[in-house]
Amino acid sequence: MPDVEAPSIQLCIEASLECHRLCAEAALRPQSAGIRIGSDPAATLLNCAELSLVTAHFLMARAPEQHAVVQACATVSRASAEALQDLTGLQDCVQICQVLAESCLQLLRLPAPPRRAVA
Repeated sequence: MPDVEAPSIQLCIEASLECHRLCAEAALRPQSAGIRIGSDPAATLLNCAELSLVTAHFLMARAPEQHAVVQACATVSRASAEALQDLTGLQDCVQICQVLAESCLQLLRLPAPPRRAVA
């Protein structure tokens, strides 16, 4: 992606890393949010945390597949925010999931990056 898009990419990377941190921490202390390990909300937290980290890695590497990963992250982070919104103690996760979804969607509105040649 051209340098003019670098601020959008950086914001998405930062949101991805923060989403990973908050959702992973919440998944490690599910009792504080009133959820059980192995429950749907716990799985949602873990899945969102993992995909957020993968998204940051793909963006930092400027991987040719980053568009597909960012699309998946937008979908999963938005769905996670909706799934977690009514649970006590997870509002930070809900908020960062919403921020990440919007950041991903903004990136998707930019032109797709050129494909790198495979060596």
